[in-house]
Amino acid sequence: MTLTPKQHRLFLAHGQTLLDYPVNLSRLGKRLGVSRDTLRVIRTYVQRHGAPTAEDHPGATHIVIGDAHSGPGQDHWRWRALGKEIEAEGREAMSRGTRLEIIQIGDLFDLHSLSSYDVGKAASWNSTYAKDLAAVKTALDILKANVSKEVWDYANWHWTKGNHEHREDRYMQDNPSLQGTLNGPWETLTGLGFNCYDFKEVLSLDGVAYVHYLQNTGNSSAVGGVNHARSLILKGYASITVGHSHKLDVFDDRDVHGNVMRALVVGCFFDHDEAYAGRSNQVWWRGYHICRSVKKGNYDLQSISLETLRRKYPEA
Repeated sequence: MTLTPKQHRLFLAHGQTLLDYPVNLSRLGKRLGVSRDTLRVIRTYVQRHGAPTAEDHPGATHIVIGDAHSGPGQDHWRWRALGKEIEAEGREAMSRGTRLEIIQIGDLFDLHSLSSYDVGKAASWNSTYAKDLAAVKTALDILKANVSKEVWDYANWHWTKGNHEHREDRYMQDNPSLQGTLNGPWETLTGLGFNCYDFKEVLSLDGVAYVHYLQNTGNSSAVGGVNHARSLILKGYASITVGHSHKLDVFDDRDVHGNVMRALVVGCFFDHDEAYAGRSNQVWWRGYHICRSVKKGNYDLQSISLETLRRKYPEA
């Protein structure tokens, strides 16, 4: 006995209830918008095969957005195009009954006004905290305008604080009289329904660890280097995804039980050049990632460059 895709989604959502309780199928069907006969098929399936287990659930879809460094004066086309992509992926996830997790890995805010490197220099002229926050608010408003309320509410939104947002914390340490007054990124994102995680705090989803950068044991520096992704596996011994370096790197391995360990360094999500970086601008990878069927640290990876995104949505 096999189930159709629609029946399978109902089996995952209500199979345990149909097994454990004497449910009125007509009443439940009316509430779910399905026929009594459909629920009878699912109940028969549950009685023969048992309630759904973790193995029956399809892996989640994770959309990972790298360092965006959003600031004043930028073109927001990438946020408009990304919104359209999230809408499409969200509709697909809803049709399959899979979770949709959106992870912004940190450094969404550039916060140039709080840069300790540029204080008192010409580079800091005309930079204000208010302008920095307003630029990101505009970008996120554009993103949200291109995602339906249904998909926005269906998705789970996450942000792991990066070192650029951490500039606020450092600034308040240097100016203790301002303690508790600067919290713009946190307030902006929680107001939009994001789950927010402190700088260097690890978010764990479906066996994958997400953090802006992995800290070396014994000091505060970031794990990095030429073989960045491989180093993440050697240091963390688990599937892990980070940002920070603006480069793209992927490395796969297996633990002693044969479980997949995959490290992903996500690159960045902006198309402008950073003046401080010089020639490094030429080696950064720019885009975002879709991880499909994410389960126990394993997934199918699709990396979409900003060049591809621009060709797909020229009107953006």
